[in-house]
Amino acid sequence: GRLRTTALTSLLLILSLVLLSLPLRAHDPYTSFAEARLLADKLELTLTLARSSAHDLLPDAKKLPAITPGNYPEFAPKLRAVAGDLIRLSAGGKPLKFVAGDAKISGDNDITFTLIFAKPSASPLRFIADYLGYLVDGHVSTIVVTGPAGEDIGWSPVTMDQPVFQVALPAPSLAAKSKK
Repeated sequence: GRLRTTALTSLLLILSLVLLSLPLRAHDPYTSFAEARLLADKLELTLTLARSSAHDLLPDAKKLPAITPGNYPEFAPKLRAVAGDLIRLSAGGKPLKFVAGDAKISGDNDITFTLIFAKPSASPLRFIADYLGYLVDGHVSTIVVTGPAGEDIGWSPVTMDQPVFQVALPAPSLAAKSKK
């Protein structure tokens, strides 16, 4: 009886504290995540990082206020303007053409860039994470590469000291016909 009530009360207290703390947890400014998806007609890369990290990517960042959900509309054009300079990709030793970029606030804590590149036509696929040079020392980003059906092609952490990741593309990813 009494032991069970005490255990239940403790469990409810812990659960309440965990649930209350969830909205307070911001994205870690020392980490980011990028997923490159090889689609039939393009490569789509999403890069998600903390608002404070995205802020640091902007020219004159030190002179600008912090990005908040309330002022995000003012920052959106500035973030879209730097999208094409965040990461360089090459396939088979030739640069992949950057086609388009967008930036959106995701939840209250993150900025997600969506970068569209031409479809790679040769292997290996190489990523040079230039954005790391603007972020806090010790920042680690993880780049994950997936195929059209979501299959894992490769992944690697990248840092300011090691900003390059290279992965061999499977033959079907190179030979797939463009489909919509």
